[in-house]
Amino acid sequence: MKLDIPSPAVLDGKIRKKVQNNFDNLIKPVGSLARLEDITCLYAAASRQEKPSSPQKKLLVFASDHGVAQALDFLYTTDDSFFYFNRLLEKKSGLAVLAKALGADVAVVELGLKKGNSENHIAAGTYNILHGPAMTETQFEQAFAIGRAAVEQAADAGAQVLALGSLGAGAEFSETALLYALCGEAVERFVSSSRHITWIRASVEKYALDDHMEQARCLGGFELAALMGAIAQAAHLSLPVFGDSTAVLLGAFILAEQQPLIKEFIIPVCTSCQPEQDKLMKMLGFSTMLDLLLYGTGGEGGLLGFSLLDAGVKALAEMDSFGAKTVHGPLENSQ
Repeated sequence: MKLDIPSPAVLDGKIRKKVQNNFDNLIKPVGSLARLEDITCLYAAASRQEKPSSPQKKLLVFASDHGVAQALDFLYTTDDSFFYFNRLLEKKSGLAVLAKALGADVAVVELGLKKGNSENHIAAGTYNILHGPAMTETQFEQAFAIGRAAVEQAADAGAQVLALGSLGAGAEFSETALLYALCGEAVERFVSSSRHITWIRASVEKYALDDHMEQARCLGGFELAALMGAIAQAAHLSLPVFGDSTAVLLGAFILAEQQPLIKEFIIPVCTSCQPEQDKLMKMLGFSTMLDLLLYGTGGEGGLLGFSLLDAGVKALAEMDSFGAKTVHGPLENSQ
């Protein structure tokens, strides 16, 4: 299966270098702000600002249930996902409160909740992957396009950086199967139920394909396809993406196989307590900035990444610099 993946934008290397030089000239040890400098330089290069200001922030959450959730005995049910979806819409969930505290707008896009009925609703959850592919090609393409459109709308409203999240019953089972298929991770590491281990292995063996995009269609969910569309469109529009979940990393990995430069726009913020992230992070060449043992996939870590970027921008704008004193080296000064 081939998707229409837009080409990533090209980061402005001159601006990136100039902003890094400005950091190096601040009254501090060179490089001492480490990753804060990195993400600020990335944001400056992406937004083409030599003197970057605090960005407008947007969290996009994609919601979809999985058919496998209705067949297996998961603690997190489709009723739970619909309840959480509504609390998020009403800005009463913990995620909504965190977003408000960090100055970020939130948009929730429903694609496939069992009880959903939004304009973007594709179906009442994906098909049960124990019996067949999760999505048809048409459904996968539709979800991918919805993700792209959500980012386009956010950019039109002024968003300059994004965080991505997802919710839905059965998503963890699906992500575990995909990670097992893509990375060869031992499924016993992160699944305690022997029945679930057997079912995951059976699902993966059924879709042992070389085409990882096709594996995403067969084993993933509407929310994964939408996340992939969002990541691709964000890179196309030169918007940095703060991510913290396995689903975001899976989407980035699969997209980067076709468009490697997409990885330049992904900023992984947190290490989660989902152990399956470890190998995927290494395969992507990523390292995280925080280790908070977050377990949620709604975008909590991405939101915290916004605060790190704000700190970097403030340091660049408000710290004193050495000025002309650093222009000359010691030998030149002694002449």
